[in-house]
Amino acid sequence: MERNLELTIRMDNDHVEIDVYEPESGECSQIDAPLSFDEHPEFDAAVGNEIYSWLSLWADELAGQN
Repeated sequence: MERNLELTIRMDNDHVEIDVYEPESGECSQIDAPLSFDEHPEFDAAVGNEIYSWLSLWADELAGQN
């Protein structure tokens, strides 16, 4: 299985916004985080959680095909 996610990233001096768009379903979600190059556990968790939520949906879809 291969899927695509599109990212749109906006940033200023202290903030980053990322739109995560899944072209097949048309669904979009957004991650907002402070911009921090040294420590960024909130950002890491938000990105990881977002990707795993898509993986979970796709795994359910794949299981339903079998």
